[in-house]
Order: sequence, then structure tokens, then C-alpha cells
Amino acid sequence: MMSGFCLGDSHGSTKPVRIVVVGEKGTRKSSLILAAVTAHNHPNPIIPPLLPYTNLRSEYFSEDVPFTLIDTFLRPEDKGDVIREVKEADAIVLTFAMDRQESLDRLSEYWLPLFRHLEVRVPIVVAGYIVFYKEHNPIDIEEITTPIRQQCQEIEICIEWSAPWLSDITVFVQAQIAAMYPIGPVYDQVTNSLKPRCVAALKRIFELYARNNDYILSDDGLSDMNVRSFGIPVMPSRSRELIKSVQELCPIGVKGNGLTIDGFLVLITKLINDRKLRTLWTILRTLGYNNDLRLVHEMIPYSSFKRMPDQSVELTDEAIGSLKRAYHRFDNLGPQMMESFFETAPER
Repeated sequence: MMSGFCLGDSHGSTKPVRIVVVGEKGTRKSSLILAAVTAHNHPNPIIPPLLPYTNLRSEYFSEDVPFTLIDTFLRPEDKGDVIREVKEADAIVLTFAMDRQESLDRLSEYWLPLFRHLEVRVPIVVAGYIVFYKEHNPIDIEEITTPIRQQCQEIEICIEWSAPWLSDITVFVQAQIAAMYPIGPVYDQVTNSLKPRCVAALKRIFELYARNNDYILSDDGLSDMNVRSFGIPVMPSRSRELIKSVQELCPIGVKGNGLTIDGFLVLITKLINDRKLRTLWTILRTLGYNNDLRLVHEMIPYSSFKRMPDQSVELTDEAIGSLKRAYHRFDNLGPQMMESFFETAPER
């Protein structure tokens, strides 16, 4: 069980994860799949032109989630199959050969424009194949892929791999994590900042747990959030550690013994930079957000209501009562705070 603002692992979705592997001929994508499945590196394996759908063994992962590796074949007559697979993917592994410039160029000239044209918005893991591993490799993958990453924020991470390390399935571990806990919707890796829709969601969550304490997220608020999301409270000592870490990064993020909204956003940004995306996504999903950072329909029953031209809409007595209680509870709020009170309402 994940312990949220404490540390640990999370529950995962039971929805099967589809990881589609695409790339140019000679970038060893099929070899990578075969090695990950067999956990053995064969110097000269006999690999068919197209591997069948392959289930990757779950013991490599902390998530008890079924997922499938899907190979693709780059021939003109197979383009329709490739398009179908990437449109149904939960994550894409895009391979290229690091010692071939034309292979790198095809990422930005063909593959990434194709994904944009198809409106494929899933995490992309770029896997660069090298003949020899790090100590013999003068090419740095981060350096050569930086321009591409600036153009395509769907790229979650760039990883190098080589024949001596084919049994290392880091590429697919990262693809699985990216599919289940994507960084793209929540964080801009070019500007190193939270994305606006993520900020809006976090402001709403902050409001829910800070209203009882003059809009300061106290130890109790943090603990309540953790109980709601992970089923266990946050120990006071851990709360103090979190608040202290935020204060060191952002002095105005702490007021009294709790976090301001600025501090809460700093705390979430720190989670992302520490690659604790599981914690963030568990909180978001528990509070009703989907992967597009929109509240799911179950959280907003009226969202599916279609009004006919001759119909009118009125608040129920229950809704009116709820609004009255809110006004009486916060009748001393100034105009700025009142605006903040309503800005977290979901957009529809």
C-alpha cells in the first residue's frame, strides 16, 4: 500500500496497459522486446519480422497490472496496422539508433509529426540503441534529444540501451510507469513548472482540506488528505519534515504550522522532481480527476444533462441549502477570497 506523503508503493489500475514499440528498421526494437520477455541476451537471436503480442512478466514491477508489449512492422502495406496500434496505445516506445543521424532525424521528421496528426496523446519513451554501453559511448542521449524534447512534450524520458544490456528492461519499466502515472498532463518539462490545469486541480484539493483552518493546510489537513487517498494518516513527525522542506524552498509557502497554497504547490512540484508521480496521481484520482485532469462525470452528475430549448434549470432545495451554509460559514470573506472560493469550481 502506498503511504502517500510518507513513502511507499501505490495501488495500480487493473486496466491492461498496452505498450506499443515503433521505430525504423535496424533500431533493434524487436530484439529489445524479445530480450525483455526471455530475460536472456542471445548474440544472434532468430527474430521473426513481427513478434506476436507479448505479456511481460509481472515480477519485474511493483504494480500488479497486466500489460502487453506490441511489436510493429515498418512496411508501407503495414502502415494501417501501425496507426491502429499507436491510437490504442497507453504508452509508446520509440526506438532509434544513436550512431545513425538519419535514424534520429526520422523521430522529428516522421514519427512525432505522425503522432500529432493522429492526435495520439500518450506518454512516449524514446529508446536510443547503442552498439556499446556507457563507458564506450561518446554520444550523450540527453544532448542529442534535447531539441526533440522541446518540440514534443509527450516525450516522458529518453533512455539508451545496448546489446550487452538487452536483458535490462528499464525501457519498459519506464513505459509502464509513464502510462500509469504520466508527467505530461501535470508538468511542463521545458519550463519546469506545473501546468495550468494541474494548478487548478490542486487549488481545488487545497481548498477542500484547508477551509477549516483559515486556508492553511495544517498537519490535520495533510493527514486527512492522506487518509482519503491512501488509507493511512501522516505521522506528525513526517508532517513537520514536509513543512520544513517546503520552507527551505519557499519561505512564503509556510504560515504558522501549515502550508499556504504556494507551499502546497511547491510540495507537489517537489514530489514530481523526486519522481514520485504515483503519489500525485493517486491523490488526483482519489479526488475524482482523470488523466486529462478533468473531474469524471460521476463527480459532476449534471455534466451529462442536456437542456432542451423549452426547458429551464433550477437549483434543488439541497443545492440552495448547501450554498446558504457555505455563505454563512464564510460570510467574513473579502472579495479576493470569495473569488478564490469559486474559481476552483469545475469548468463545463
